[in-house]
Amino acid sequence: MTYQDSKGHEWEAQDPSDHQQCTRCGVYFYLAAEYDCRPAADAVQPAPARHEAPVPPAESDPEWAAIEKWLRSKFEDDLQRLYAKRAEYGSADLRVMGESMVNLLPGNRDLSPAQRRQAGLEMALGFYAMGKASRGYGAWERGQAPSADTWRDLSLYASMARYVRENGDWP
Repeated sequence: MTYQDSKGHEWEAQDPSDHQQCTRCGVYFYLAAEYDCRPAADAVQPAPARHEAPVPPAESDPEWAAIEKWLRSKFEDDLQRLYAKRAEYGSADLRVMGESMVNLLPGNRDLSPAQRRQAGLEMALGFYAMGKASRGYGAWERGQAPSADTWRDLSLYASMARYVRENGDWP
């Protein structure tokens, strides 16, 4: 299933990441607002120009290669840590917190119950991330560096929120 935006671009996910490409024209999501992917309204008008999307840095860029290697190792570590945390804690506390957070949403009838639940889960993960960030600030205030665990958990909460955004729930 693909999702179409107002400019006619088609995405494989309802909320694509910046580096996903339109399945029709190949433009990256972060550039999609600048380029129209819809066909021309009539035959007299030329179709909008197709723009070549920038290509991610090539292997010939050693600085980028070092960053990419580092990130891939961190992603692998994060994946293992997330699996262990999920097995250890489950998701009951996230669901309880998500249900509480839903109460902060306006009484907007445009959101379905599933959308409200998803928003509650995202808000709960944001709340957890805010707690981790404030512990980091507390460490700095005491003249200490935040633990590596602080930054790792912030990354995990962000990944979980991205999963919830794309899938509607956390397993």
